[in-house]
Amino acid sequence: MISSFTFLYLVSFVFWVTGHVVPSLWDRPEECLSEGTWPCRWSPHVFPNTVDCSCAKTEAEISKNFSRVPSPSTELLKFFLRGNALVKEIPDGVFRDVSFEHIIVNNTALRKIHPNALLPSKDRLVELTIQYSLLEDFPFQFLPKLSRLRFLHLQTNSLTSVPAIKSASLEVLSLSFNHISRIEESGWETPNLKFLLLSLTPNASVCLNRNKISKLDEAVFRPMLEALSHGDGSINVHGERERFQV
Repeated sequence: MISSFTFLYLVSFVFWVTGHVVPSLWDRPEECLSEGTWPCRWSPHVFPNTVDCSCAKTEAEISKNFSRVPSPSTELLKFFLRGNALVKEIPDGVFRDVSFEHIIVNNTALRKIHPNALLPSKDRLVELTIQYSLLEDFPFQFLPKLSRLRFLHLQTNSLTSVPAIKSASLEVLSLSFNHISRIEESGWETPNLKFLLLSLTPNASVCLNRNKISKLDEAVFRPMLEALSHGDGSINVHGERERFQV
């Protein structure tokens, strides 16, 4: 049960049925086109205190970069990977002991992120964005350990299913434009979730059983029902304790 859904119309439940948007051709950053470009650029003592590994050609190049980070600079603000068609995975230990508040991956060929890659940032990470990429799997089971995570943006990837989400801190969860056909209906523990953004197929089943929904707002449900009418999808709101206002 998604306990924060007191009123569904207060939640940004955005429903698209246009299907998965294939990322455009990777627009490699201009600075990566020069010969001799460093795989990663970082400025630990200068605002905004970021590491940008958009020019990396392999996961090993990223890992090698972090093996050189001086110990006083292990707490950084942002990590960027963008416009990169070569790095397919963020492996275990790639960041060494370096932690971030924001990890942003955009327009890449990334397919997998190992949960232990996030371990150094478990007490600091506020935002994790992996979008316009090829992500096939995500370590949702690791979310309870990310004690400060508020924003999880995984839109426009290749995810196919979502388990029950458990996170005491999560406020925004974006899963739009994936290949998701099923979201686990029971076991959700997201007391602070305010925005859930989805795009499901016309054959999807949306289960909202045993929440505290007191109103079926037409502006929210009509687009969903119209989309599901093109397939065998359904919306289930069985088991509510209070009478609905329709």
